[in-house]
Amino acid sequence: MSRLEPRALDSVGTTSANTDPEAQPLPRALTSHAINVTDKGDLVLVIRHQSSGEEGLYRVDTRRIRDASSYFDKLLHPERFSEGLAVFMAQQKLRSRYAESSLVPWDELPRIGISDAGQTSKANLFEKYLKDFLRILHGLNISTSRPSTSYFANIAIIADRLEALPVVVAYIKKSNWLQKLDSQPNKIRRAFSQERLRQRLLVGSLLDYPDWIESASERLIVGSQQIKDPQGDISHDVDDAMWWDLPGCLEVELSYRRECILGTINSLQLHFLQLYTSKARQCKLGYDSSAQCDSFQLGEMVRFFTRMGTIRMRGLIYDASEAAEPYDGDIQQLLENLRQCPSYQIDQITRIVAYELDCCQH
Repeated sequence: MSRLEPRALDSVGTTSANTDPEAQPLPRALTSHAINVTDKGDLVLVIRHQSSGEEGLYRVDTRRIRDASSYFDKLLHPERFSEGLAVFMAQQKLRSRYAESSLVPWDELPRIGISDAGQTSKANLFEKYLKDFLRILHGLNISTSRPSTSYFANIAIIADRLEALPVVVAYIKKSNWLQKLDSQPNKIRRAFSQERLRQRLLVGSLLDYPDWIESASERLIVGSQQIKDPQGDISHDVDDAMWWDLPGCLEVELSYRRECILGTINSLQLHFLQLYTSKARQCKLGYDSSAQCDSFQLGEMVRFFTRMGTIRMRGLIYDASEAAEPYDGDIQQLLENLRQCPSYQIDQITRIVAYELDCCQH
């Protein structure tokens, strides 16, 4: 499906662009969802929520939204789409009858339908997101006094779908809204859920805020969070918000980086097991008991890693057990557990492992 797909909305009772000055009044079911973004608006956008089908009407200034959004610029261009030509002709007729656009009644304005404004979340808040998005396009401040991370994630989704990210990014940076959200106490930020982290990563990616990309992606990679398997089944409905299936190969990147970290940690314990099962003597003290010392160290390592649950003994003659699932817990906690290697029993290994774990952690 192409990004630009204007469609008529039958439930409005007219074609996408109403060119009849004597058009019938808006259906009663829709009047409660009519929002005046600007009194000088010369066009009504009829926008439908993708999953719920709920519709809202928004009075906007054609020139403003065309200047701010390449989507609207293409859609409303009189020489590109029939909808754009119909809107242009209707506006020309209205200019001959009214001195100002603000004098034109709602039911006489041309209307155009948009059936997909992005994969946002809650339908009951969709109207608020769209209203503030359109206010930004008109150079106005948002109406929400205390916007949340979820709020900005939905605004970013709409801006991405309707190709208006540069204008929204400029507004967000000028207002410092994201920095204000970052001023929350560390205790609150440490308790972020997986959904909140995904929202922050999406906002950081779409709205050009690197701080959130770095912090959220790190938490998702190392934490006991669910990362969507790019090759596996989708664990969320297709109607869920965009952050449950992050765009731009972000899901693949998160999964790959977690696998690399886990592979590195796994290779550390395999490295030491291979050293102590080789013929090369590891104990360098030169005592007669050096061989027994190596055997003791090997036994302690096997016992420690087995109790930790990071290795398991498997036979090569016959093994009917299934392959182990990848570690899905918190990587930071895994590193801390590995540091508990008893130094009085595996002294030299403990020092080397601690150094390697520091490298993994940083």
